[in-house]
Amino acid sequence: MLPVSCPEPPGASEVVRVKEPFKIHENIFSCGELKSIEQSLMVKTQKGLAVIVGCSHPGVKNILKAASQLRIWILSVPLIVLSLSQK
Repeated sequence: MLPVSCPEPPGASEVVRVKEPFKIHENIFSCGELKSIEQSLMVKTQKGLAVIVGCSHPGVKNILKAASQLRIWILSVPLIVLSLSQK
């Protein structure tokens, strides 16, 4: 699964383009492409939604807004985001 803005990887036998929120599998979702640069993974658990992000280029606020249709339990962000926010 790739955001619409990403080029197709060479040799890929099948590519699914994702623009809007998308159900990948039971309880596993993509938030869809955000700001034409990134998507995040959402996993529905018994406690709520776990949101797993990459570099958060669209901004954590925009990612959480996209995920807000389900109850959010935990947000996993890269260490670089945490270290930059402490400066």
